[in-house]
Amino acid sequence: MKKIIILTFIQALLLNSADAQKGTTYLKGGLSLLLGGAETSDELTVLPSFTIAPGFLLVNSKEFSLSTELPVSFGASFEDNGTYFGINIPATMNLNFGYGSSAKSTSKFGIGFGAGKGYHYSYNYFFTDYDNTEYSSLSLWGTVFNTTLSFCSKKKSNGVSVRFMYMSNFDQQTIRKNVFGISLLANAD
Repeated sequence: MKKIIILTFIQALLLNSADAQKGTTYLKGGLSLLLGGAETSDELTVLPSFTIAPGFLLVNSKEFSLSTELPVSFGASFEDNGTYFGINIPATMNLNFGYGSSAKSTSKFGIGFGAGKGYHYSYNYFFTDYDNTEYSSLSLWGTVFNTTLSFCSKKKSNGVSVRFMYMSNFDQQTIRKNVFGISLLANAD
């Protein structure tokens, strides 16, 4: 948890120091669906969530950018036995091409690739064949990979991004855990 707090603090410092430079920060928001599980279990955790994705452009040209991003997803599963909350916080470094890479882009389509580290926690319950309630939780600190497809709307400042995310703890000494996610994000300009 300390690592997440440190990453959040660094991201906040970067965003606050960039206020003097117009066009170096951005904010996206939208909906996400995150599915996770461990290789030793057949059960998945499901986390529908809201996502806020602040970012900072490190290198910015007309059709290319290098950015750092901290998308935070908060979600909940509502079941008869209660409400189960979860969170997903990856910090990534991204290479972006075309639309979405900068405010100067004239492209109608963009693509981005990113990698980094992140934390995921989700908790659900399910029923066994004998109607017994079982619980499934997933806590993971791991490596994150993402691909983002961006599409321009008629208004150049507005657009939509679809992000695909994969997170895993590639450590061979522990049980492999995986999280897959898809997000639909809009620019908050």
